[in-house]
Amino acid sequence: MRVRFSDEDVDLGFPGEEALGGSRYAKKLLCDGGSFVGTAGQCMVRASGGAWSAQDSDITGARQLSFFIESVLRPGGRARSMPASALRTLWTVAKPKTPMDDWLHLPQTVAPTGDYTAAERERLRASDPGVDGSPTSIVDSHFVRDLLANGAKPAPFAPAMEPEEWSEAVGVKLTDAKVRTIHGADIVATEAGLQPALQTEYFAAWELEDRPRRICLLTMDMTEDYRPYVGYLNDNIAALQSSFRSKGLPVFTSNWIRRPDDGLYGALDRFYGSAGVRSRENPTYIYLENGTLPMKEIAPTGEEIAAGLTIKSSHLSKRAAAPPVCRRRSTFLLKLRALGVDTLVIVGAWSEDCVAATAFDAVDKYNLDTVVVEDAIGET
Repeated sequence: MRVRFSDEDVDLGFPGEEALGGSRYAKKLLCDGGSFVGTAGQCMVRASGGAWSAQDSDITGARQLSFFIESVLRPGGRARSMPASALRTLWTVAKPKTPMDDWLHLPQTVAPTGDYTAAERERLRASDPGVDGSPTSIVDSHFVRDLLANGAKPAPFAPAMEPEEWSEAVGVKLTDAKVRTIHGADIVATEAGLQPALQTEYFAAWELEDRPRRICLLTMDMTEDYRPYVGYLNDNIAALQSSFRSKGLPVFTSNWIRRPDDGLYGALDRFYGSAGVRSRENPTYIYLENGTLPMKEIAPTGEEIAAGLTIKSSHLSKRAAAPPVCRRRSTFLLKLRALGVDTLVIVGAWSEDCVAATAFDAVDKYNLDTVVVEDAIGET
């Protein structure tokens, strides 16, 4: 049987072909069919397609090449009664490393406190929502393609800054600019304590225009109770909402609903403490009768409410928002997946609490590209 390994991408379909590492994408395999001798004698194989991919291997100096051929067996030249997709045979062979592996496939130490084993990596790739192609991931960006294209290029980040440069940029005074080495780290002394001598400022490597996107807007916790503090943001937020709605893009609205007597107490309550409720200084809770309602200037539309684009939240991260009947699953996440959203834009309150928690969750836990609009968020 002759097979050809092409470089053409093939979409295996969500959530992906587990035999090829759990990834939704692979490379197209071409085959014209052939024959082999089995328990039923000679079997003719009529191939209808296939795919291949390469993964890390536990064998030093080799990679694992996996592929399948989708086929129909014809024992003795007569077709069996089975669908064309019924037989998928997986081969695994050792592939010698190429010069590319010097930078992409680095030496590993597989140990309880070291690198993952191959089996551990595959389990994560199949189940972790933050991994491309996993069944619970919203986005599959086929990032390995970008690694192969750009991994050998120098990073486009700003060069490392010397102490005098970065200390001025962040407003931290150096108390001793002499570089010292402590436990292998080069450090300098500042008024905020020891800091690395060389520092780099990182930015997102992607731009919104890089690819087609399905974007949604999340207006976070702009409730009437917070009007005296963040009401000045309403004009900027309203302009964004209008733009999204005019393009038919989803606009979500969340509102903070914590009340002193709700019984939903946890670590956040313990952090802010139990004092300051009567004086309404404790920031954990909403105090006005209509305080949990969104400010009218930026409230959700009737259509958005009917479509379920509103979130009552008792958690900083809106990924944790779920009604009592669905405590184990994020309703917000389910809606994003149903809408095909892959990019989240966040505005509202507060930058150091709900905005930060939701943004970090979106990027790290749920594989969403995330934008925080600087002039449309408020902080305490």
